[in-house]
Amino acid sequence: MDPAARARFAAVLGICGMVEVPFIHLSVYMFPTLHPMPIVLKPGAPSLPWSMLSTWLFSLGVFTLLYVGFVVQRYALSYLREQLEAVGEVGHA
Repeated sequence: MDPAARARFAAVLGICGMVEVPFIHLSVYMFPTLHPMPIVLKPGAPSLPWSMLSTWLFSLGVFTLLYVGFVVQRYALSYLREQLEAVGEVGHA
């Protein structure tokens, strides 16, 4: 599959995924017998014990930092690849 078709497919899949987000959020309230009610991200104070809430917040922070680190590394590798390709093209000219 060529890169342009892959990019188009990924964009359409991402848009379809974002269309589902409001339904997924509202499904908790629309089908209360099938889904548990929110305990952390609800209008009032979280009804989760502090020890569990602090563990959840710590994990969220660590995984966010890990994700940002992976994105930065991916960007750095992509930048280095472009630099190597540019040097390779100049060397062959």
